Amino acid sequence: MRQVDSGLSSRLRRLLRSKSLQAWALCLPTLIIFGVFYVAPSLVAVGLSITKWDGFSLRPEYVGFSNYIKLFETVRFRDDLAITFFVWFAVVFLQLPFALFLAIGLSKQGPLLGFFRTVFFFPQVMSTTVVALTWRNALNPEVGFVNKALTEVGLGSLSMPWLGDERTALPWVTISLVWWMYGLFTTMYVAGLANIPSEYYEALRLESDRWYHRLWYVTLPMLRETLLITFAMATGIGFGHSIGYFNLMTMGGPAGSTELLGLYSVTTALRGRQFGYASAITTTLLCIVVAIVILPIWHTARERLEYT
Repeated sequence: MRQVDSGLSSRLRRLLRSKSLQAWALCLPTLIIFGVFYVAPSLVAVGLSITKWDGFSLRPEYVGFSNYIKLFETVRFRDDLAITFFVWFAVVFLQLPFALFLAIGLSKQGPLLGFFRTVFFFPQVMSTTVVALTWRNALNPEVGFVNKALTEVGLGSLSMPWLGDERTALPWVTISLVWWMYGLFTTMYVAGLANIPSEYYEALRLESDRWYHRLWYVTLPMLRETLLITFAMATGIGFGHSIGYFNLMTMGGPAGSTELLGLYSVTTALRGRQFGYASAITTTLLCIVVAIVILPIWHTARERLEYT
């Protein structure tokens, strides 16, 4: 009996000393918060998406997939989906490459690089409200900086209500969003570049010293995990985090030209009291995000497994 007890105690000690258990224990608080505030509401939204509920009645009415059928037949949904993909494309395929090349420049040695790193990261420490109000004032047609600058250089004929015109509202709000978030990705890339051993670049220099060879054969492969994380974060910003920013900038106007799919879901739920239909919009948006992010994650995991 004592031998059995000693065997169990030794196994328990080995289990408690295992690195995997310690890692899971460190991740447990984050997993609990993530499950309570992200996973659970997402599951509730999926359940509500097949019901008709006004937010007050005790029992939602089951309607099956009629919300989704109605959703894909609505022109407003298709327009908002196109706007959302436009913002996502700008954040991922314009912001991330710009942040990467900026990080490569900031990773060099120089007397003022610390100052420039601080300056480039400064917009990220500003709150959503401050950034939105700053850009709204700058683009104001009467007292805004943009129109005043055009007038001062003799291009006053180009002055216009930038956020009040359907042709320019979406590009300008997207540009301001990219300006606000690029500092975060630049900082992440600078940290990733600092972990690349210089021996790889020295070995490649024996074959070629061209900058695009260093980028393609050393920098991008060694930054694979960092690129994957920033891609997932940028996708989340393009489809989700930017909703509040767009709401502060234009509230979806003018004429719905800057209405993101998430903002359409919020207004449908709160103003139209159609929580089931709004949940269908949210669930569709969630499926799109998962479908976009899961492929590069699966590809990276498979390559790591094959390498192992």
